[in-house]
Amino acid sequence: MIVSLTTEEVRQMFLHLSREIVANQSLLMELDKKIGGKAHAEEITKGFSAIIHTLSQDQSFHINDIFTDSGIAMLNSGKGFLVIIFGTLFLGGVSRVPGSDELCAKQLSAIFDNALQTLTSWGAGHTDGRIIIHTFESAVIAFRHSVKEGDTFLQALQVGEISAKEAMEHLKHYQTSFDPRMYSSEKVVSYYDPGAVTVWLILKSMREWVAALEMIHSRSTMNG
Repeated sequence: MIVSLTTEEVRQMFLHLSREIVANQSLLMELDKKIGGKAHAEEITKGFSAIIHTLSQDQSFHINDIFTDSGIAMLNSGKGFLVIIFGTLFLGGVSRVPGSDELCAKQLSAIFDNALQTLTSWGAGHTDGRIIIHTFESAVIAFRHSVKEGDTFLQALQVGEISAKEAMEHLKHYQTSFDPRMYSSEKVVSYYDPGAVTVWLILKSMREWVAALEMIHSRSTMNG
């Protein structure tokens, strides 16, 4: 059972989640087209590619450095709104959290809470910002409750991921389309929001990374 992550494990987790989001660029681009032709996918993947470049450098990192450097890399990658809001998320998370060489679920919960507070005060006046904030808030509240209930790191991430996905479902963009097979324009279709999907992918990737790490530790214990 994973109780906390080392600095290197957190760095690898950030690299994993960034690669997963970049790998989903085609999905995000398709969603952009369906909800109005915005350029969110390009902004998001460019920002997370910058994080990969930054965290792949041969240098020493502390836990807070990983969040801070990721936020700065994201902000320096472009001027789009989603680049700014996700960069702010990473930077705001550790703004009032003492530095540490390990990251436990309780510490991550505090980082999530700080990030949410920063986003709410900064991005709530923008439609895309409100969508991302609502999705992230759902995950943060669920994660915080899970940690307080004494769940494991992995369990708390699972709960957060599920809540983010539920919020993502509730925030679908609905529109009416023409169905030539039925000669009707009454067919309602729905599409996920790229920003909400990105929040869900972050939680999903974190959960995947910790789950894989637990499996490695379990195998090492069995072989030892």
